[in-house]
Amino acid sequence: MSAKPKATAKRQAVAKVFGSKHPVDSAHLDFLFRRRHLATVKDGGWRELAYVVELDELQQHVWKALDQIRERDGLKIFKEVADRLIDSIAVSIEDNGRRTRRADNRSTAH
Repeated sequence: MSAKPKATAKRQAVAKVFGSKHPVDSAHLDFLFRRRHLATVKDGGWRELAYVVELDELQQHVWKALDQIRERDGLKIFKEVADRLIDSIAVSIEDNGRRTRRADNRSTAH
């Protein structure tokens, strides 16, 4: 057998981790196969990657908060907050996710 697993082996490995739902396209199958060791959560009759579910929830919370800020305080403040959020995420990425918090609960990026 070659160094790369065959599609059938990948499908079986993905089905074992994620359930009976088989991805149709090979790119999605490869995506799930490479991430089969990561945490999953139950999602209907199969399992989903936990980080995908958490990201979806986080995006919904962020958009809800930004929409509230825009409606209450206007577009200028919305843009300031969005820029600050982008900067904060960029700093977190640069620090490899090791964010430190000050005593006043503000990040060191401010």
